[in-house]
Amino acid sequence: MAAVTLLAAGSQPASGTSTPLDVSAGSTLRLNVRAEAIDAEYVQIFLETAPSASGPWRVLFEQRWTQSDLPRTERVLPPAFDAFVRARWEALKRGAKLNATERELRESQGVFNDPKLVLGITGDRIP
Repeated sequence: MAAVTLLAAGSQPASGTSTPLDVSAGSTLRLNVRAEAIDAEYVQIFLETAPSASGPWRVLFEQRWTQSDLPRTERVLPPAFDAFVRARWEALKRGAKLNATERELRESQGVFNDPKLVLGITGDRIP
């Protein structure tokens, strides 16, 4: 058994993607997804897998938590995965209900207020 860190616990931007992690040496993967959000309406987390670090990616796990669900730790045991895994996430600040075009415009102008988000994903890879 080997410990793995998909995303080191800590403050994260409102949205992002972790660096792909090579898990090809394992047959079983157990991950603990820990999220805490302050001033966020929701946090949506995706765990994805791909045959190579460049993709193509497919979703293993998807979860959307509201402020009332957090803080939260969820154990994820993907039944089947490829050689690489990564995490993607998005948190939306309260009162910032924007459609995708509005959000992209605000982010490009640097005026989108990021919610405070603490996220970490660690676990074990079993050969």
